[in-house]
Amino acid sequence: MHFRALVAGRIEVKKASPHTDEPADPAVVEYVDAMMREAELQADLVGTFLIRAGYKPARTKQPLTTVPMSPQIQAFLLELGAALRLRQWENSGILENLDLATASGDETLVAAANRLLNAEPATHPAAIEVFKASLLRLAREARPTLNTDIVLPGALLSDDLLDVLAGLLWKNRHLASTKDGEE
Repeated sequence: MHFRALVAGRIEVKKASPHTDEPADPAVVEYVDAMMREAELQADLVGTFLIRAGYKPARTKQPLTTVPMSPQIQAFLLELGAALRLRQWENSGILENLDLATASGDETLVAAANRLLNAEPATHPAAIEVFKASLLRLAREARPTLNTDIVLPGALLSDDLLDVLAGLLWKNRHLASTKDGEE
């Protein structure tokens, strides 16, 4: 997939591939956009956590540069983001509705810190599970639109969900108004 521009956290996809003029699939664009929003949210959570823990960035007039990190540090930061996201879900009461195998936010953080301190191989199982849950179990537009997470029912398939939505709209069609303001 060829990405042409990234503007204000939104993706503008021009082509499905650099080798074709075929337009990109809107569903793919929506999915990638949701992935980027989730990654940005977790990065913000980690940054806020580190600043509150006393790790403030140095004030400098130098341009920001990329700092190389070991795979262990990278894995720890991914797990920290996952742990903080789990804490959000615990605090809002939706974690039990996500059916995750991952431990609590605190347990995830302790496990990640222990792996880092004991120089264990870089792994990030909670980060993968939390990221998948955010993309597959949460309403994608809820966070950017409502600043909250909404858990989608796991038992409903997409066709079933559409049938339920169509039934709801049909039952309430009398509430819609026409262009002239008439019902």
